[in-house]
Amino acid sequence: MLCYFGAANRAHSDQFYITQEFKSYMLGVHRAGVTAATGLLRERQLIRYSREQIPIFNRRGLQGAACTCYAAARDAYASVLG
Repeated sequence: MLCYFGAANRAHSDQFYITQEFKSYMLGVHRAGVTAATGLLRERQLIRYSREQIPIFNRRGLQGAACTCYAAARDAYASVLG
């Protein structure tokens, strides 16, 4: 979830393009794990996913579903890159 929310923030958009392969690389997991996580987010109606296109439909819900490490990552990004 952090991957989707962080990517949307960096893209300054609620819709972005990212491949399963790149997500698995970013997260250090197999593509099957990314597929499973994406499926859970779709079931919760937080995102939609079609090929590499990922529109976020419930930003507040996605942020709530992200672990507390999201805030730490966001703050670190802001302190380094402004």
